[in-house]
Amino acid sequence: MAAVRTVYASTMSEEGLSYRLHHGLLDRDEQMALLVQRVSGEMYHHLFFPHIAGVGFSFNPFVWHEDIDPKAGFLRMVFGLGTRAVERTSDDYSWLVALNTPLKRLESKTSEMRQFCQRRVDVLDLTANALLSRDFDTVAALFPPAKLGLFAAAGEESGSGSDQPFEPGAGVLTFERLLAETEFAPVMRELLHTVQEAYDHPVDIEFTANFLDDGRFRINLVQCRPFQVKIKGAGSRVKMPEAIDPANALCFAGSHRRPKPGQRH
Repeated sequence: MAAVRTVYASTMSEEGLSYRLHHGLLDRDEQMALLVQRVSGEMYHHLFFPHIAGVGFSFNPFVWHEDIDPKAGFLRMVFGLGTRAVERTSDDYSWLVALNTPLKRLESKTSEMRQFCQRRVDVLDLTANALLSRDFDTVAALFPPAKLGLFAAAGEESGSGSDQPFEPGAGVLTFERLLAETEFAPVMRELLHTVQEAYDHPVDIEFTANFLDDGRFRINLVQCRPFQVKIKGAGSRVKMPEAIDPANALCFAGSHRRPKPGQRH
């Protein structure tokens, strides 16, 4: 009920009023809509959360290596609820995935990987009846060890595809086995491409995913919207007018029309 009140009260927020003023809607009776969505996830003792969640882009604006194809798409994902990936917390890190080279890292050393890994997990604590952040080690202790190895690498020198048994307190969230041993990255790449074709424009999405013990998974597409990025020829439907009456034009520029000798633009 408190969340419902917060949503309705936002109609009178500074941002809401400024938006309505900008669009000439201050004197209109505009109703606030309320959308209730099911939270994707599973119960682990008193905590509820999806295995992974985050945001995806059908066009990668963050190319950190020459092997990365921007048109293949890009993910920013976390273990647990996607709030830490969507809202970009300042005290932690999310995992970046270029979908044509999903194992390509920004970090070149193991020490850097440990330094810039995710340490906090957002969960729904049903005992506290609240959305809370917990240390990864605390959540990992409640998670099935066999399944946790899909998301976290055990030991400081763990390499890609490590099959070492996971030990709580020694793991680092790298998502290496998930990206190397499942079809998650190719499926996300196809998903983003399909939605982009439907929109006829680059898109960004929010998603969750939950995995079975055999590596199979279910993806929930939580949100989708056009992604504001400038790509030559992408999503452009503007057709330049022809045979413009000079009386209706303030100026001509470029090769559209050549000026007469002595004429100023």
